[in-house]
Amino acid sequence: MDSDLDPRVQVGEDLWALACSVGQEPMAMKLVTPLPSRGGPASSGGRAAFRVEYGDGLRLKARRHRDLETAQRVLALRRFVASRHLPAMVASQGACHLTEWIEGDSPDPDDPKLLATAGALLGRMHQVDMLPEVQGYRFDYRHWGGRIRRNAEQLLEVGALSGAEVEVLLGRLERQAPSHSEPVVIHADLAPDNLVVSSGGELMLVDNENLAVDAPGFDLARTWYRWPMNESRSAAFLSAYREHGDPGPFLGFAEFWTMVVLLEAGHFRVLRDTPDATAPLDRLRALMAGPGA
Repeated sequence: MDSDLDPRVQVGEDLWALACSVGQEPMAMKLVTPLPSRGGPASSGGRAAFRVEYGDGLRLKARRHRDLETAQRVLALRRFVASRHLPAMVASQGACHLTEWIEGDSPDPDDPKLLATAGALLGRMHQVDMLPEVQGYRFDYRHWGGRIRRNAEQLLEVGALSGAEVEVLLGRLERQAPSHSEPVVIHADLAPDNLVVSSGGELMLVDNENLAVDAPGFDLARTWYRWPMNESRSAAFLSAYREHGDPGPFLGFAEFWTMVVLLEAGHFRVLRDTPDATAPLDRLRALMAGPGA
């Protein structure tokens, strides 16, 4: 933090108060993930995560989620993920969470053991008993249809997709959509840059903001997008996944879910003008030009 500025101004009153809730004020709060946000910078309520350092050597992670609903959802769904793979929750208030800081190493994304552990972890998440309010849910294209159409139309408005491309895309997705899918807890961001191997050798999920309840096919497609694997690595991941979950809902509709994920990623990147913003849409166009066009 800039020593010339009040830390409350730099990180926001809410995160500062939560960081102080452990009985001592932080010595430093260092921004670790400047997440793209429409909420503005960290000091004015935007999404952000900080490493919090205290005088006694304690380190924690303070995160402000995009909104209260997201924070509450993540808090509720954490119980469906094996606790040994999650940083312990220290405190929460409003849209902010305070968790333990995980010291460890970045994993090797090609390590067969890591692939197997991650595959089994996601498989177990996809087989947990659901919350009562979603037990009767079945996938329906209308659940995704509105979201897909909004994303496509907004990309059309900014010139990232043409009218002809949008028409072909929406027609193709509607024809290929699965008729149903059981609801599961999804991570939606399982990738090496969100994983740490702790000093005790445990694989830890250190970024869990996208925990939600949705179709497992979407989650597996997100994993393939975020964690590129060749055939042998994919086989290792799926072999471990199959010990707990059924990849059929993804494999049977792989093109549909892959196109949905590429559209979502393209929408996110283009509207926030991130580096290589059009890369997902280029991959989407290549897929649209392939078999089934």
